[in-house]
Amino acid sequence: YNESSMISIYLDLLRDKQKHGFLLSELEKIILGHKDIDILSRGIVHGDLNYSNLVWVKNNPKIIDNETIRNSVKLNEFESPLLLGGNMEKQIYVRGSLKTIVDTYNSSNKNPLSIKDLKNLPIFLKYSLLRNYVIRKIRRENNDDETYFNTTEENLKTLEKDLW
Repeated sequence: YNESSMISIYLDLLRDKQKHGFLLSELEKIILGHKDIDILSRGIVHGDLNYSNLVWVKNNPKIIDNETIRNSVKLNEFESPLLLGGNMEKQIYVRGSLKTIVDTYNSSNKNPLSIKDLKNLPIFLKYSLLRNYVIRKIRRENNDDETYFNTTEENLKTLEKDLW
């Protein structure tokens, strides 16, 4: 999540301004709102935390697939379970899941998300949706998939409704 990647995504979307007008306007909002991103809380994150990387032993979840664990911005932990549902090909955002997962994370973590993290999480997630759309479709020259485009737009609008 940095200026050069946002500019790169902007240029990719600009190639078909008419088709990507909504996504361009969303990216412009993200660019305007990103000024605090480099001072977000950092910590150890799994990076691919989703249901397929949890094994249940009695009532206790055990996290597996640990090769992606790193010291990073805490918000990275929310991208996979909230947006991707463990499936990089299909974006999934379920209405209301943002609040549920944040509440669960904060109640079970010794270092809950800061106020600044909470303020920037929706912006970060919107950026992640756009980034994945651009990388998966435009840069792979597979941008004729209207369903994927519409899903990205729907997810962005649903996420907007979930803002606190």
